[in-house]
Amino acid sequence: MEEKPERSLTPEGPVVQENLGKRGQVSTYQDLLQDPTDEMIFEYYAMSQMMLWDGTKSVKLGKPGMITDVSPSPDGLYLMTTIIKRPFSYIVPFNSFPSSIQIRDLQGNVVKVLLDKPLIENNPRDYDAVLPGPRSFSWRSDRPSTICWVEALDGGDFKKEMQYHDQVYTLSAPFTATPEKFIATEKRFAGFTWGKEDYALIYEGSSKTRIFITSSFNPNDPLKVKTKVFEYNTDNSYDNPGRFVTELNIYGRGVLLFADKGKSLFLSGDGASSEGDRPFIDKYEIKTGKTIRLWRSEAPYYETINSIIDINK
Repeated sequence: MEEKPERSLTPEGPVVQENLGKRGQVSTYQDLLQDPTDEMIFEYYAMSQMMLWDGTKSVKLGKPGMITDVSPSPDGLYLMTTIIKRPFSYIVPFNSFPSSIQIRDLQGNVVKVLLDKPLIENNPRDYDAVLPGPRSFSWRSDRPSTICWVEALDGGDFKKEMQYHDQVYTLSAPFTATPEKFIATEKRFAGFTWGKEDYALIYEGSSKTRIFITSSFNPNDPLKVKTKVFEYNTDNSYDNPGRFVTELNIYGRGVLLFADKGKSLFLSGDGASSEGDRPFIDKYEIKTGKTIRLWRSEAPYYETINSIIDINK
């Protein structure tokens, strides 16, 4: 192992920064890198080696790198990794440094580079503005090894007048095909909750209007029209319908918990009210969109649901 870099008591020279006609960064941050010695010390502590452990022994996977995230595919055959690279910056945190998002096999070989992101020192500042290009990579929890991500159709500028602002793409193992268009959103994409073959939920919203929308769709035919499930203002806690309850599937990933032969789902929430928070469990009927209150915490007690043992009871 290399020795930790030590700071010299004698400065090697001035630290020079230039602004070559670029718009300055608005946000300010604490504890940033300040000079080349900081860079070396940061790289020393950020460097790690990915390992595979089988319960008795460990094996190195690939070369060491400044790995900030590792996410295994549901079937456990692939790893999505994020590795940061030089050049570093003195005005933004490490999550804005250049990075590479890659898919690796269990031998540590890179089978697909999903994104090589450059150094970002000027993030967009407007409401709902995003950087152009791929973002929000994740595995489909209901598939063995299918990756999803989203790209802005408006170039990152939400002020542009258009029906759809974000487009979701998917790519399945062995990751050699052309990415497929999956589903589009009218507001900014905010995630999925996967369910079964013909039913899943997609979330979208706007930070400017505080409107958050939950919709259902058929993953086998995602280009069909979505069905709106809920729409509410995130500033109004009283109207929050709660979170859909999930269970672990065969891959150990959370997917929607169904009941009544696939006709119902369940919601759990904090239950904000004029009486204070009253956590609850609701049944949601998919066909009618109606909710039925099954249980609510009542004073003088404050109770929350930890886990559901048997939903049929």
